[in-house]
Amino acid sequence: MKKAIFLILILLYAVKLFSYDWKGKMEIFSYDLANRYKNEYFYVLEEYYETFKHRDRNYLTSVMPNFVNTGFWETAFDRYFEWYEIIRIKDLGIGIDKNKELLVFNGPLFVIENVEEITSELLKVETKILAYTRQSLKDDVLDWNFISDTSDDCTFYLEFDGDYINVYANDIDKKFCTFCKMYEEDIALLRECVKTNVWNDIKVTWPRHADGTCDYEDAKGNTASGENQGMESENAPAEAAILKPAPAVGKTATVTENLRLRTDDKTMAEVVATLAAGTRVKVLAPGREYTIDGITSNWVQVSVLGGANDKDGNAIEAGTKGWLFGGYLSETESTESEKANEEAADAKESSALPIVPIAAGGAALVILLAVVLLAAKRRKSS
Repeated sequence: MKKAIFLILILLYAVKLFSYDWKGKMEIFSYDLANRYKNEYFYVLEEYYETFKHRDRNYLTSVMPNFVNTGFWETAFDRYFEWYEIIRIKDLGIGIDKNKELLVFNGPLFVIENVEEITSELLKVETKILAYTRQSLKDDVLDWNFISDTSDDCTFYLEFDGDYINVYANDIDKKFCTFCKMYEEDIALLRECVKTNVWNDIKVTWPRHADGTCDYEDAKGNTASGENQGMESENAPAEAAILKPAPAVGKTATVTENLRLRTDDKTMAEVVATLAAGTRVKVLAPGREYTIDGITSNWVQVSVLGGANDKDGNAIEAGTKGWLFGGYLSETESTESEKANEEAADAKESSALPIVPIAAGGAALVILLAVVLLAAKRRKSS
C-alpha cells in the first residue's frame, strides 16, 4: 500500500513538473541541449554587446574579472590559450538531462521544479541546483554569491522584453543579469574582434526592446560612444540620413556588400541567407521605408538570380526569395543570359494562359453536342 501511494505521489510530481507547456517559450531560448547548434541565434550576456560598443576586449574583464581565468591548456596544441583567443560565450537555455528539465547557464545547471506564469512577459521558475555543478559557480564569469551553501533551492524570475531576457534571482527586485539575442554571424564577429582587439567596419544586428527602442543608438543612429559602427538600426530621423531610392520593380540589382536576405522587410526578421557582395537579384515588390546606417530607402522583395553564393562561398539556389534593404542595392542592366531566361519564362507563362479557356471552351462544346444528340434521339424515339 505504501509503495502504491509513493508511486502515485511520484506521478503527481511528474505531472506538476511537465504540466507547464514550454513549447511557446522554448523558441525564445538559445537552445535545448540536443539541438543547441541548430539555431541561428543565441541569448548571450548583454556585456558582449557592451564590448562591441566600447570596442575593447578589456571591457569584459573590467566588468567580469573572472574572464581572465577562462583560459585553458590544450594538449593537442601543447600550449595555453588566453581567454581572448577562444572567448567563452555565456548563454541561456533550456535543456533535458536524464528526463529532467533544466535551466542552463552554460555552466551551472538548475533542475526546474515549478513554473508560474505571472504575466505573459514574466515567469517565476523554481529550481534546485544540480550538486555536481556547484563547483562551477566559483569559476564562472557571473557572480553567484546569492546561492546558499546550505540549500540547493533557487528561484529565478525571467522577464521577456523584445530581444532581451532579464533574469532576477530569488527576488523580483534583484536583477542578476541580462541576456540578449545575438545571431551566429555576430557571435563569430565578436570572437574575431576579441581575439585581435581590432574593431573596424563592425556591422551588428543590435537588440531591441519590445517597444522598438535600441540602447545602442542615439537620435542620429550612432552608438553611445559617438561612433557609427555600421549597425542595422532602423528609423533614425530622416534629417540624419541620406535618401537612396531602391531599385524599381522588375529591375535587376547587385548587392553592394555582404547583405542578409530576410523573410520580411525588417532587420529583426529571420535570415534566409547572407548574400555575398556582387550577388545579382531581380526586384519583385517594394516594402516599407526605413533608415539603416544613415541611409533612408525601401526594403524590396527579390528573387536571387543564378550563380549566387553566400558570404562563405556556398551556392544559393536561383529563385530563392526574400527581402533586402534597398540602400545596399545598385540597379544594373540584365545580362544577355538573364534576358534570355526572362524571355523564356515570359513565353512559357504566356503560352500557358490560353490552356484554361480553351480547355473550358472545349468541354462546353462537348456538353452542348451531347445535349443536342440526346434531344435528337428523344424526338426520333417519340
